[in-house]
Amino acid sequence: MHAAKLERSKRLQSVLKALWYSEVPLTTRDLIRRTGQCAISSCIQELRENGIRVECKCIRRGVFEYTLI
Repeated sequence: MHAAKLERSKRLQSVLKALWYSEVPLTTRDLIRRTGQCAISSCIQELRENGIRVECKCIRRGVFEYTLI
């Protein structure tokens, strides 16, 4: 997979900003609503490729929460 550069990607910047300013873990649905991005798991992987540490936790079947570490 080719990851976008964080400095040039508004898509990745919007997801990072949502995670940064949240005081609680955000679900995939929360991130979709806040950013307008649909492929959240791909965005998270690209953030990781750019050196951003993001924790993913499965809270129940098919529902994941994301937190910056």
